[in-house]
Amino acid sequence: MRQFYVYILASRPGGALYVGVTNDLVRRVYEHKNKFVRGHTKNYKIDRLVYFEIHETAYQAIQREKNIKPWPRVWKTRLIAREMIHGGICRMKLRSRSAAIGIAGPGPAMTGVVVVDKDSFLLVGGGGQ
Repeated sequence: MRQFYVYILASRPGGALYVGVTNDLVRRVYEHKNKFVRGHTKNYKIDRLVYFEIHETAYQAIQREKNIKPWPRVWKTRLIAREMIHGGICRMKLRSRSAAIGIAGPGPAMTGVVVVDKDSFLLVGGGGQ
């Protein structure tokens, strides 16, 4: 089953935020971290994955991204913080851009917070929406 992701990147704690959608979260984070993506994220060094949601269809993910993008910064920050508080933990290594993420859980959408370091990230997944 294919999965689609809505994600939030940050430049640093309290820094610039970016909301995006993809069908391959690991590849997309890899692209942002290595500055392969031109534009806003490259110009402002926005490459830290701080939040993501998993959706079953591209339509759901795109709709959610369009919903979150116009939110005030404080709402986005609360969304990120809420998942940090209520999540469970799973660790995975980012050895290549072809690594896969798999999170099992209830509901059509799963959420998670990720703290990215040099070669790994910590997935903190919450419940479905």
